[in-house]
This record gives sequence, structure tokens and C-alpha cells, in this order.
Amino acid sequence: MDGDTKVTLAAEELIIQSATTPIERIVLVYDADDPHPAPGGGARQSDFDAWAIKQKASRVPDTEEFELTGGMIATRLSIVVWGAPDAASALLPPQQTLERLVCAAIAEAYPTRGKAVSAWLASRPEPPFQEKLGKTHAASHMVGWFSDRGYEGLFDAVWEDAAVREALLARLGATGSARVVNELVGAPG
Repeated sequence: MDGDTKVTLAAEELIIQSATTPIERIVLVYDADDPHPAPGGGARQSDFDAWAIKQKASRVPDTEEFELTGGMIATRLSIVVWGAPDAASALLPPQQTLERLVCAAIAEAYPTRGKAVSAWLASRPEPPFQEKLGKTHAASHMVGWFSDRGYEGLFDAVWEDAAVREALLARLGATGSARVVNELVGAPG
């Protein structure tokens, strides 16, 4: 079963649960995968739209979201597409993922960090065969500047950094995901 199928099956299970448990929002989260993510989420948004309509959801005016009204409460259906519209670069992993998005935002906010990570990755003797380069890039930023937070804490740390958060939101805006992420996470405080 591919990742997309797992995401929609999990969401459909939550929709079933919404009949007996109040669920305010279901967010489907995808890596863009496309090397050049289209504005508004591209094919991912189109697939999401078709899926939401199949669930008998109605479009929420002035958004890319849908709403289901058959559960205990109205349930919002949202999509977040991880991808960075930045040009290919040694500073960024090639695959459109959350890690690429974070690395692009860090590289914008702190240009010397991206260059240092890129140089270190290029200098490694015998890098692992079939490594997940996106995770390697992000882990390198974590080790170099956020080691006290660990890998999972990296994502909190970059959100708490105003310069990185601003760069993240600009990129999320390119895939139509900024508003949803801001509503879910909010500004640190």
C-alpha cells in the first residue's frame, strides 16, 4: 500500500469515528514529491478535492478546504503539502519533503548554515548507499545548531525561530498550506 493510500484510509477511518466522537479537523499531509511543486498544491490539491467530494464534503468558501456535516459536529478537511519551490541546489535535498522545506527555510534565514551542511555532506568519505538525503540534510542542521532538541525537536526549534518561521510560511504559501499550518500550530508564545 502506498503512502497516499495510507493517508486517505486513515482519514476515512476518522470520518467514520466522527459519527460518535466530535472531530473538528482532519488534515491530510503529503510530501509534494514533484520537483517543482505547483502553486496551490498542484496535483495533490486536485487529488484531495476529488477525494473530499467523494466523501460528500462541501467546499468551504474562500478556502481550499472542505467540510463534512454528517458527524457529531462539522468536521473541516484540510490538506498540507510539504514542498519548497526553491530551485535545485546542493544546499537542499532533491526530494520534495518536509525536510527539504525546512532546509530551504534555514538556508534562507541563515545562508552560511546551508553552505556548511552542503560542504560537510559533499566531504564525507563513503556516504551510505541509498541514504535518505532529505533526512540527512535536516539531521545535519539539527546536529550543527539544534542538537539540544534532537531530530523531532528540530521542527519545533525552527518554528520558534522567527526568521526561519517567516521563510517557512512563505514557502508554505506557495503550496497553499500556510494558513492551515498557522491555524494548527500558531505563533510560538
